Amino acid sequence: MKNCIEYILSKNEQRNIGLDLLRCFAILVTVYGHGVLLVSPKYRSIHNVFTSAFDGVSLFFVLSGYLIGGILVNELKKNNFSIGQFWMRRWLRTLPAYLFTFLILILFAFANGTFQVAYLKYLYFFQNLFSPALFFFSESWSLSIEEWFYLLFPLCILFFLFFMKKIKSALAITIALFFIAPILYTFYQYHNAIGLDNWDAYYRRIVATRLNSISLGILLVYIQTYLPSMWSKLKKSGLMLAIFCTVLSFIIPKINFHTLLYNVFIRAHLECLIAFFAIPYLTTIKELSNPFLTKWVRLISIISYSMYLLNLSFILRNVLVPFQKTMFFVELGSLGYFLIYLVYWVSLFVFSILMYRYIEFPFLKLRDKIKIKPFFKSTQSQNSNINRTVV
Repeated sequence: MKNCIEYILSKNEQRNIGLDLLRCFAILVTVYGHGVLLVSPKYRSIHNVFTSAFDGVSLFFVLSGYLIGGILVNELKKNNFSIGQFWMRRWLRTLPAYLFTFLILILFAFANGTFQVAYLKYLYFFQNLFSPALFFFSESWSLSIEEWFYLLFPLCILFFLFFMKKIKSALAITIALFFIAPILYTFYQYHNAIGLDNWDAYYRRIVATRLNSISLGILLVYIQTYLPSMWSKLKKSGLMLAIFCTVLSFIIPKINFHTLLYNVFIRAHLECLIAFFAIPYLTTIKELSNPFLTKWVRLISIISYSMYLLNLSFILRNVLVPFQKTMFFVELGSLGYFLIYLVYWVSLFVFSILMYRYIEFPFLKLRDKIKIKPFFKSTQSQNSNINRTVV
């Protein structure tokens, strides 16, 4: 395992440590929150205090939009954008590990006698376009949102470029469209009283209502590229603004003032603003003073996608939670809760490291060997100096 870790780190040396910090924090918040399933019922409220101010998935959405948006804008400005190349790199990055996990869960479903034909929707990311997904592979709701965003967003940019020829204008209009359209759809659902008794399923986890979360990351790229003075201000004041949004996201739900309106219209945006304001500041961090901390931040950041895919539906729901119900666990008492919680974290790291090394990484290498010629030529040819962590 040590050799595997060293190999992974050696192949990922050129990374932005500040952005890795955010990714590391986001995944730890997410898997920690899911781990509450193994905590003794009398301690679950205490366990959840830390996660009540953060939504790790919202942090991922904005960070992902910023990273991929930077790549997209760079390629457009260099006059060599290939939408086929863009999609190919995205799919080779996300689909192999996703499909591998999907196959494991399908095998569990067959073994448990719970398989449904509707599960095949997950192959095409149709599971939560406009309505909640089934109780299967719960983590995939966010992956569906990302896949649809990266399919549709570049198409819209190319469409608007066909008419106006300027990258800056096409990008601004596309960002506005992807931000406003989900809000309008949210108003439509709310006006028709759709899913008001389950806001998390009908508003937080639906593709049509959450595409604007990723567009906030693209907006950061727009500011960094075309509004450098604003970007400089965000680098200086962004951390304080992120802390302020964090405090609000922690306090407002506790007040119970118009809770439904907050959950439907404000909550997700406020959680995304934490990352939106933090990213400009984080890009200024070049290194951490502690080499040990740097190593683990980088490692967790690198394997974060595998951690996200494996933690809930596979490790927790199909392995550890069923074991927790056995007589052997019950006889262990309080010690049992501690041991199974420890097993959760150890197994999560071990399986995630192995999945990155043998599933994710081979396809990451493969995508660098495939070249798809561009069929689009922008009217502007400029060099961009936006630095990115490889995604």
